[in-house]
Amino acid sequence: MRRLIIAWLGILALVMPLQLMTSAKAQEAPTRWKTIEEGGVRYHIIVRGDTLWDISEHYFGNPFDWPKLWQWNARILNPHWIYPGNKIRLTPFPMKVEEEKVAPPPPPPPPAAPVEEAPPPPEKYFLAIGNYGSFISPVPVVPGGYIQRGVQRKPYLGDKDYVYLSQETGIGLETGSIVYAYSQPEPLYHPISRKFIGYMINLLGRIAIHDFREGFYEGYIEEAYKEIPLKTPVGAFSIPDAKIKIREKAPFIEGTIIATGNEKTELSENDLVFLDRGSANGLELGHVLSIIHEGDIIQKFPKGDSAQLPSRNIGKLIIVGSMEKTSTAIIMESDEPVHPGYSFASQVD
Repeated sequence: MRRLIIAWLGILALVMPLQLMTSAKAQEAPTRWKTIEEGGVRYHIIVRGDTLWDISEHYFGNPFDWPKLWQWNARILNPHWIYPGNKIRLTPFPMKVEEEKVAPPPPPPPPAAPVEEAPPPPEKYFLAIGNYGSFISPVPVVPGGYIQRGVQRKPYLGDKDYVYLSQETGIGLETGSIVYAYSQPEPLYHPISRKFIGYMINLLGRIAIHDFREGFYEGYIEEAYKEIPLKTPVGAFSIPDAKIKIREKAPFIEGTIIATGNEKTELSENDLVFLDRGSANGLELGHVLSIIHEGDIIQKFPKGDSAQLPSRNIGKLIIVGSMEKTSTAIIMESDEPVHPGYSFASQVD
């Protein structure tokens, strides 16, 4: 029995140191391979017993990589002498830190192209000629004077003739003024309704007065629109400029051509006409209107009942003068002869 106890004591004496050594190594293991990172570089903290060989084997899996550690750590002068507490660099360059890639903002859209408004259409003008200044007066016009005779004895006067004028009313004639010779026929009536319209003042020519001597004004006929007979009345009238801006868009209006400015029975381009609508109806200088030929009344075959043919647009006219209830116009174009009594209307797009 005594021998058995002695044998067990011997075994314990051998086992106890081994357990103490294992416990010490277990306590040492967690702290030996300690690393830190500074500025993106990983370091090993040297402890007692470390060699570059062991460190290379632990971190790189190959002890023969120890020269890399010596190369990366320039302050180690002798690879066999490293000291506890110092740092061993484990990477040659700072570790790359993956930064979250943020997509750049999309470029701003290009500036919108400036919206250019279409330029307005070029302005168009109509040049009126002749006696376009004629008009319809609601009352008779009192003459400012009369043409008594030409300087040369003639029954009719024309362009460039010199004339003698007398002033009968005490107003209307003066040196340096412009007067117009005109005719004033009988009262004018509507060709359809037969209502009284007024008095047509039909201009015959333009006269410049340049002198006054011994009770007579001396004048010079600058332009004669027709032959001017002696004893013709003259007056000072406000005549619109001959260059008239064309205005295609007239207010909606319908009416009748009531008279012509000459003795022609069939009218065409550039002939003067008078209308039964004026400024009170919205007509202004330059408005362009359509000429309408109302359809004829026929007896339909074979029964003989009456019917009207369709109306036709046969031309255009332009307003060259506008009174309150009547207007003066010139035929701009026509596809067939135009007659007083024909209709007119605003143009339709």
